[in-house]
Amino acid sequence: MNPTNEILEVVLTKKNESREIAKLLSVTAEPAVEEYQNFLSTIKRLRVKAVLKNGRIVNCTYILKDSYTEEECFKSFIKDNSVFKVETMMYTVVLNELENLMEDFEDYDSRLWCMLLYYEPYTILLFEDLQASGFKSLITPCYLDLDHAFLVLHNLGKYHGMCKVLEERGIIAKDSYKEWFVLSNRKTYSVWKDCLNRICDIICQSWDSSWKPVAERLGKLSLKVIEEKLNETKNLLENKFAFKVLNHGDFKICNLMFKYDWRQKPVGVRFLDFQLPTYGSPCIDLVHFLYRSLSPLTRRRNFYQLLSCYYNSLIYTLKKYNYTGPKPSLEEMSVEMKQVSYLGLFLSFVNYVPLRDDQVSVSESATESTMKRIIDSYKKPGIELELSQDIYELIEIFT
Repeated sequence: MNPTNEILEVVLTKKNESREIAKLLSVTAEPAVEEYQNFLSTIKRLRVKAVLKNGRIVNCTYILKDSYTEEECFKSFIKDNSVFKVETMMYTVVLNELENLMEDFEDYDSRLWCMLLYYEPYTILLFEDLQASGFKSLITPCYLDLDHAFLVLHNLGKYHGMCKVLEERGIIAKDSYKEWFVLSNRKTYSVWKDCLNRICDIICQSWDSSWKPVAERLGKLSLKVIEEKLNETKNLLENKFAFKVLNHGDFKICNLMFKYDWRQKPVGVRFLDFQLPTYGSPCIDLVHFLYRSLSPLTRRRNFYQLLSCYYNSLIYTLKKYNYTGPKPSLEEMSVEMKQVSYLGLFLSFVNYVPLRDDQVSVSESATESTMKRIIDSYKKPGIELELSQDIYELIEIFT
């Protein structure tokens, strides 16, 4: 054997042995996320104390994701969408192949997802604890600033680009993924209509009297009109737009974790919860993120720069990984985003929660708890200025 190989074999063997656990001393579990932030599973942080084979005692943490949920209203959704089976397949197939792709092209950037350590089909997932690597979840609800937004969109462009390469190689089969959950359930439209009615009542009661005619016009929107507009968007995203990718599907703040430098500037991001991937226009993830994770003012003032950041990363990634298929232009993406802007505006309006509300009782049902936070957010001082342009544009589109 080559002497260099012998040295490496000894070093790597010793390194691996030094981390092998000889005995568990204790394991404790605690909630890993706040109760109202996760409805599709139970997520716990496992704190482990163990003795290694070299005699060292260590403390380590892991994230355990269990398919059990106490929220009755989500159990049918979990079953219908096979969320645990889908997420397991995403980690064991798609994300694993993305990691192989990065290795093949000597891409030394960090992965954009956490490491899956173990799973039981399809009820248990055990992950590395990203907190142990310095990543943090933001206290939600909140909005992202531009530093966070540019970092996220740059990496989303890379993720979409790599997925497109896997599709070209036949690893991602577009027919294997369900419709986007946001636009696939008519019950959701009814909930949004109910939320819209309640918001209009609050505007009439709490805002300046000049807003009353505006709220009344919004309140007259029929469920039929809302359905027609959103179904039109669904058709554009899934069928009409030419360039399509595998989307994350639930791309928003609570499914992101960030790492910071000494100045507290975000320098790394990880994507979480690959439970609801969907195949379609990249506008699916872009609309969901831009309209639900940024303030309306930040989004409006920087929209083209934000979209350009995503686009440049997407095109760079496609070229880097030798993708040979057709690529969209920035102008085409801008037009497509404009065509589905009313979906973003509507999502932003019925999900507006700009400030943290610690008064929400976690004993309330998930739907009512979320609804209460949304309604209460429309009583915050200064909200009229924040939302005025979005509201007027929404009225122009829908009425």
